Amino acid sequence: MGVARLMARRDKHKGWRRSTSPKHGAVVFMTRKGHGPERSAIHAGVYLALDGGGILHTDDPHGVVFESLAELAARNWVLSFYVPD
Repeated sequence: MGVARLMARRDKHKGWRRSTSPKHGAVVFMTRKGHGPERSAIHAGVYLALDGGGILHTDDPHGVVFESLAELAARNWVLSFYVPD
């Protein structure tokens, strides 16, 4: 299943709940500001509470990166955090 299809169904998955704040190990769905629902599923990462906290994800052409919430917000990313029930 592609990330776009998974993101469209993210609130329907049993065993996971949306968190209002980042938690270590949370799955993070990443959306660009201004994108409609059809393009909301474009990226995902994992929140790690290390070195002040940040998202571990891949970024072409840089490869695997660890970025702070402030860095991602400055680049117009909107973050949704999901944790297991």
